Amino acid sequence: MSKFMRMLVFFDLPVTKKKERKAATAFRNFLLKDGYHMIQFSIYGRVCLAIEKYNFWQSKIQ
Repeated sequence: MSKFMRMLVFFDLPVTKKKERKAATAFRNFLLKDGYHMIQFSIYGRVCLAIEKYNFWQSKIQ
């Protein structure tokens, strides 16, 4: 039996300064390029087909 998991990334980054806005945009672009889908502003998710893949994607976020 194959199990899959959903991985959700919640974040709240400061965006008051230009440098902070640039970093927040870079992080969102990183998530999109890595296959995450925007569920809501600052909430992104993806499906992981196995616990090994979940661990792999989690290590890329940390």
